[in-house]
Amino acid sequence: MDIKKNIEPKKDKYSFICPHCNIVAIMAHKNYLEFYNSINNTMSRINIRQCVACDEINIWLDEKMVYPKPKFALPPNEDLSEEIKKLYLEASEIVEQSPCGACAILRLALQKMLEELRLYKKDLNTSIGNLIKSEKINKSLLQALEIVRVCGNNAVHEGAAILLDDDKEIAKKLFWLINFIAEELITKEKKINELYANIPNNKKRLEQ
Repeated sequence: MDIKKNIEPKKDKYSFICPHCNIVAIMAHKNYLEFYNSINNTMSRINIRQCVACDEINIWLDEKMVYPKPKFALPPNEDLSEEIKKLYLEASEIVEQSPCGACAILRLALQKMLEELRLYKKDLNTSIGNLIKSEKINKSLLQALEIVRVCGNNAVHEGAAILLDDDKEIAKKLFWLINFIAEELITKEKKINELYANIPNNKKRLEQ
């Protein structure tokens, strides 16, 4: 999934991911409010935008969205299980207030993913270590696994060196990494299996 698809809500943008429907859409100004703003200086700090996809509104005070509660909007990989998607979305709702908390949840999501793929052994550190030794997956994927493991681990252990230093932008990149890992471990295999299933059985040699 391309990280560029994450168009976060900003007042000066004409379109971004709607916090209601999670679709990148044009956010139209409410004309009645613009008229009201023109005659009332007190209200000039308030701005209301409406999503053209779902018709829901978002309300801004100066440069900050105050309704609905802003959240990180990069959607989870569609091939993730519902349990992992739930963890991913939970992390997205708190990343603005608690980057470290979001990292801890994403680390748990990674653990659940490896468990579902039967790649989890004893703990996350041991599991990734076994994958490194097996040389079954490429270097980029191993690096992605290690980044999520280290950041999430530091976030949940008191006294450990927190790499994030409350850096929301670094925390948000972990969402992209979870999707990248899912793409490599789940989506690509799923697509290949679907294509292979369309080959006539009498021409398949792998089963033989």
